[in-house]
Amino acid sequence: SVMNEWNARVNGYHGMKGMFGASFVAHMFCLMQDSPIDLSMYYDATPSRTYCGIFEPVEQATTPCFESFVAWNELYRLGNACHAGSSVEKIGVAAASDGNARSILLVNGFERKRRLDIKVAGVSSNEVFTLYALGGKNARLRAVGTWRGGGEIEMPPLGIVVLATDF
Repeated sequence: SVMNEWNARVNGYHGMKGMFGASFVAHMFCLMQDSPIDLSMYYDATPSRTYCGIFEPVEQATTPCFESFVAWNELYRLGNACHAGSSVEKIGVAAASDGNARSILLVNGFERKRRLDIKVAGVSSNEVFTLYALGGKNARLRAVGTWRGGGEIEMPPLGIVVLATDF
């Protein structure tokens, strides 16, 4: 099963490069994790094209959408997907572990802040995760604090959070 040439074009090409595009891409990664899709091709990653959501062709810089790929790579490098899910339609979640390190990707598809109560089976309240956030004041995925194995976090509008024990 192949999902070919997908992207989030909204408000012209600028929407795919900003936080709407970033949260859309990250949410798609979460949805595809537990789907029957074997191959997925994001369109387009050519840095010189206007339609490319992950690069700004004039500035030759990466976009917030690029940071979605960075966040997904954090889970991918761990090698083993973990069961993860959300009961809220516009909240995406995926998780991975290599047996030692653990990471959780959370995506807020709402255009307003959301407080999420995170529950992780098998994680003690003493286990410390670094909280990386994209959105709000952060145009790049950056460490903004810690989270201890359970409880609430605040998600920025159209934001992405990675909780990681080893990033």
